Formats: sequence, structure tokens, C-alpha cells
Amino acid sequence: MIDFQLSLHTRIGRRNVAVVIASIFLLLTCLIGVSTYYLFPKTNIVIAAGPKGSYLYDLAQSYADELQKKGGVKAEIIETSGVLENLALLNDASKNIDFGILQGGIANPKDSPDLFSLGSIFYDPIWIVYRAGLGEIDQLNQLKGKRIAIGTKQDSSQLIAKKLFKSASLDSSNVTFEDKDVQSAVKGLLDSNLDALVFLAPPEDLVLKEIFNNPSLRVMNMSQSEGIHRNLRSFTVISLPFATVDLSTSKPATNMKVMATTVTIATRIDVHPALIYLMMGVMDRIHESPSLISNENEFPADKDVDLPLSPTAEAYYKNGKPFLQHYLPFWLASFVEKMIFLLVSTAAIAYPLLSIYPAYQWMINRQIDRLYKKLHALERELFLGKIDQSIFNEKLTQLDEKANALLGHFDMPLAFYHRLYTIRDHIRKVLRWTGKADAHSGASLDE
Repeated sequence: MIDFQLSLHTRIGRRNVAVVIASIFLLLTCLIGVSTYYLFPKTNIVIAAGPKGSYLYDLAQSYADELQKKGGVKAEIIETSGVLENLALLNDASKNIDFGILQGGIANPKDSPDLFSLGSIFYDPIWIVYRAGLGEIDQLNQLKGKRIAIGTKQDSSQLIAKKLFKSASLDSSNVTFEDKDVQSAVKGLLDSNLDALVFLAPPEDLVLKEIFNNPSLRVMNMSQSEGIHRNLRSFTVISLPFATVDLSTSKPATNMKVMATTVTIATRIDVHPALIYLMMGVMDRIHESPSLISNENEFPADKDVDLPLSPTAEAYYKNGKPFLQHYLPFWLASFVEKMIFLLVSTAAIAYPLLSIYPAYQWMINRQIDRLYKKLHALERELFLGKIDQSIFNEKLTQLDEKANALLGHFDMPLAFYHRLYTIRDHIRKVLRWTGKADAHSGASLDE
């Protein structure tokens, strides 16, 4: 029986040791992973912006100023040719770009599987300007056969314009597209070398104000705008009220419908969630104010995005800024939040380990209690004369052997040894009291 019990206990002990080792290994793995990814977000990031002097570059610089001021994060602004290059840089993991400014309608999840959107930050109206001498034009198909400037090849306006014209069955087979920037195209319109111009700009743009105030040029009031939106959901219809662009000259002279895309902020899937939360807060502060074509707190928004919304950004739109970031610096709030996560995870792993110890303790104490119970039973039988001295000595020897076996075959905490040595001492005292100590183990029991 004792051999079976020891074998059983040894198997249980080995299994518990294996569980402990595996759990410790898992815990260490979690600690290393969490500490490197969650606890310590980097403090230097890279933003792909646009050409120096452009609105996009200036916007990225305002982000950098806020990131440094609010979170102690230094942002490097990368000058690019525009949003198309921004998209290419974001898709190239070797470029280490963390955030980039994109235009609605140029990205999709299939071609950019490693990118997330943080939402849209403002409308970017699409202006179609034509020569006043062509008469009233309010539909895209009226531009058939015309010469149209659609921006440079590096400019996203080419992609946007061709996508817009395609919805009205206009392409290079029935219109002439020319690669010209806005300034060159306006000159071409005034010289009658071009018929129309497509470009993207906010209504606050000074060039747009000059166009509205030039009697030789007109801006299309798109009567098809709602129909285009129904067919191309990446385009939004915005209302441009009378005199919005220039109050002094009451331009536009009537309410207008204008198509627009939305400018968005994109990030890579491996960017630290705390950095995304910080960027979301910066976007909120910069874009919450109203503009000529948007209401207060309309942006940033989780609408009109081509890429999947980042889970962190989605949580921000749903619940707002994490609680601790309202009261602590960015790095400290991030550290505390992840430490809470780490402690909860550790507790989840440690609880099974802690539950093993009481069971292990109960198992050992139970064996020692059994030895005491048998010792008491033997003494009682001897006193009542139910057992003779030789059998009594033999059974005491067996009890002592069991105690020795427990000591010799069990790896156990030091706290249990005093009970085993105590039961051995009590067995030998009983033997001495009966005057028969020498009968079963000789000097070994006296040591």
C-alpha cells in the first residue's frame, strides 16, 4: 500500500512540477511580450505628409507640434509629392512610416492589407472650373470632347478626376486629359488653350477665391451630385451656401452642390495602440473646430474611409480618450494602463499555480495524519492487550519506514519537514517507552 501511495504521490508531484514550469515559462513569455510591445511605446515617429509649403505638409507639422507638446513624442515629417506617394510609403514596411495623410478614393483593403484608417479629418472639395465662353455647364457629360487639365501625375487629383469622369462614361476616348498644375491650368483657361480644370482644395484657398471672382471663369454647380454620390460612395455631396467663398463679392452667387472626397489619416497595423490614442487626441483638437463646409465636432469622423478602421480608433470614437490620459502624461498613462493589463493577466496565470499549493499541502498533511492515527491505534491496542509486544514492535517499525519513505521520496517545501521529523521522533519515543527500541532497528532509532 505504501509503495502505491508513494508512486501516486510522486506522479502527482511530477505533474504539478510540470504545470508550474510550463506556467512560469508562459508567464515570462507574457512579461517579455507585454513589456516590449505594450509598456514601452516608442517616442519617435514618422509621418508621410506632402510637398513643403502645401496644406498637407503644414497640417503634418501641426500634428508634430501637438504630439511633442501633449505626449513628448517627436515626429519626423517626410516631404512627399502627395498622397499617392504617402500611400506607397505606408505600404512599404521597410520605410518605417507610422502615419500618413491619404485622400478618399485612392486606397483599398485588398492593395493595402497592412493599413488601418484613423478616420477622416476634413472634406476636400472637387472643383470643376470651365471657361465662361462655353455657356452654362452643370453636368459631367457636357464636358465630352473638351480639353481638361486634371493635375500632375504625382497629384491624386488625376486619380480622383478620372474616377469621377468614368461614372459619366468620360475617358481618354472622348475627352482630352492634360497633365497641368493649377496655376498652369488657370492660365490655359484664360488663354483658351484649355476648356476645363479639375483640382481639389478647401474653400478657403486663395486661388479658388480668385477663380470665383474672375468673370472669364465659372465653377460647376453639379446638378448630378446626388446621383454621383449614390453610385460612388467614396464621394460626398457638400452644400456651398451663397457668398461662402467671398462675402465681399457674394461668391458664389447662388447656393451650390459640390462633390468632395475626405482626407484621412492612415497607420500601419503594427503601430503601438498608445500612439494611436495619442494621435486620435491630436486629430480631435486640431479638427474639432468648424470650417466653411463642416460643422463643429464633425471631424475627425469614422465615415468615408476606404480602409478598415483601426480597432483602437474605433474604441476612441465609441468611448473617447482613455480615462487615465485625461489626468496623466501620455507615457505614464500608457504605462499604467498596460501595467493593469499585465497584472490582470499575471493573476489569471498565477491563480492555478496558487490553487495547486493548498492541494499539495493537504495531500502531505493527510499522509502524516494517517501515521499519527495508526500510532495512536497501536498504543491503544497494546494498552488493552489486543496485540502482543512483538507484533506491536513490528508495526511500529513499519510506521517508521513509512515516515522515512515520505522523507526520502517526496520533494516538498521545507515547512513540511518538521512534521515528518516530529512523527518519527514520536514513534521512537513510543518504542523507548515500551522498552523495546532495540528490537526493531537497533542504534539507528537512537540516533
